[in-house]
Amino acid sequence: MGSSDFQKEIEQLIINQLIDYLTVHFRENPNDLPYFPPVIIELIEALQEENVSMNKVESIVQKDSTLALQLLSASNSVLYNGLEEQHSIQGALVRLGFQETHNIAMHVAFQTFFHKKASMIHKMFQRVREEFFDYTLLTAYGSRLLGQVLNLGYGEILFLGGLFHDIGKILILHALASGKAYEKFQIEVSESYLFHLFEELHVDLGVEFLSKNRIAKPIIQIASEHHETNLLSESSNIFTHIIRVASFIAYELHFYPLAKFYDAEQLEKEYLVSRTALKIDSRAISEYRREFMKIALHVLDVRTRLEQEAEKKVIEPTASSEKPAKKTWVK
Repeated sequence: MGSSDFQKEIEQLIINQLIDYLTVHFRENPNDLPYFPPVIIELIEALQEENVSMNKVESIVQKDSTLALQLLSASNSVLYNGLEEQHSIQGALVRLGFQETHNIAMHVAFQTFFHKKASMIHKMFQRVREEFFDYTLLTAYGSRLLGQVLNLGYGEILFLGGLFHDIGKILILHALASGKAYEKFQIEVSESYLFHLFEELHVDLGVEFLSKNRIAKPIIQIASEHHETNLLSESSNIFTHIIRVASFIAYELHFYPLAKFYDAEQLEKEYLVSRTALKIDSRAISEYRREFMKIALHVLDVRTRLEQEAEKKVIEPTASSEKPAKKTWVK
């Protein structure tokens, strides 16, 4: 046996050990998962009320500086025709509307998955974390845009599908960070190992997590089938096809976590299957790509503003934001 073959066997052994650890971890610690902060839960519940007032929504948003910053940033972006800069929360809410406010709140909740209890994630996987932040937001906005281009509608499903289709990978990051913090294993998790863990586990973990937390069925379906090579060209799969096209454009623009480990030909094959199913011609995809690049600039701007806000610590957390969080998800 050559040294390279021996090295591959060692690497596979380590990967198998990590897979075993994660399998046991999720089986024995079903509640050891990221969860929404209480302000986001309060906002989502309020937005589900039939006649919720603007003042009530504004008062909730003001409790969370990160949420307020994201809403202001979004309302001033080219995505929402933000020609005149908004400086007030209420002005941002008027421009965005309650449905888009809901979507942005869901993304803020998604961001907390990288922060709560797992500062180790920042140390172990900082670059991967940043790539996921950019990729998920870009895929969410890009999927919704493609739905508009195709006159499909269902913007909220497409946005949330883009946001949560790879949630299993986030769960893996958290479990590894938690295990490392409590010294449950000594293995140094390289990006290569991380890639193999994602490939092996993320779909099943994501589907199980979304199902347990009563997330809408179309989003669970997207998480389940977004890597199927021969996904059928049926109307029941149209959301997944849209997410895959948006995901591949993100990959082409170098917004794809651990991109160097993926098989480019396989990703392109999945993309072409979905593009054909959606009947998007070359001209349309070129126009879509140009609009997608504008979204990418917006995403980078959002992350930059959030990082600057975190560094400056202009607004300290309020007492209400420090209450114990309910471990629940809201449809």
